[in-house]
Amino acid sequence: MFRPAIAYSSNGIIHRMTTCPVCQSGELTHHIEARPAEWEGRTGLVDLHYSICDGCGSEIVDQAQSVLNKANILAFRGDL
Repeated sequence: MFRPAIAYSSNGIIHRMTTCPVCQSGELTHHIEARPAEWEGRTGLVDLHYSICDGCGSEIVDQAQSVLNKANILAFRGDL
């Protein structure tokens, strides 16, 4: 089962790190990227959460990140 560990940095940003499920050797680091979005003629930026493996370079979205991404997209669309 994929269960990321959470570590807190001195500036309060949450960083998730765990072993990569793809290569089984690299460590995953949580990233947030503002991506352009468009909905019904309105444009803006939506923060998307994902992790990158420092070993194989895979980009992975875990369940918690997926929930955050959906909430951010729905908020942008005005559904929340």
